[in-house]
Amino acid sequence: MEKIVAIVRFEGDDSVGIFSETFEVPCPFYEKNKEDLDFFREALLNLYKEFGYGGCSVVYDFEQAAEDESAGRLVGTGLARREKIIKMKQGWENYEPAPIEFFHGRLLELFHQFRKTKTNDLKVEINGTELNDIIAAAKNDTFTKYPKQKK
Repeated sequence: MEKIVAIVRFEGDDSVGIFSETFEVPCPFYEKNKEDLDFFREALLNLYKEFGYGGCSVVYDFEQAAEDESAGRLVGTGLARREKIIKMKQGWENYEPAPIEFFHGRLLELFHQFRKTKTNDLKVEINGTELNDIIAAAKNDTFTKYPKQKK
């Protein structure tokens, strides 16, 4: 009997150079017990959800195989999928992000830095002055990186 494998998916946005990623986590059990599967899926989501820009999801290898088969695109899991992701990433490695995408990414980074100074929770109260400071810092960083954009 083979171990069940959980597939963690980070959703991206290919149009802005943030690619979706997947990786596998071997489960500590062999049986398809719904209670164990649900508990393990929730634990993985809680562990990884903060690190996915476009969201995070978890499917099991047998669920993925059923999805692939029903869609008529039996691409498999593991090595084939990782190779596809690697090929996608190679196309962007020599490009700079557009100023608006750099600004967006920097804004997210600064907000998460701010949030972590207040709480480990994903929800945080923020007042207008604090938000304005974060936006101004992100704009300043963007104008420093892209000086021709400054008017």
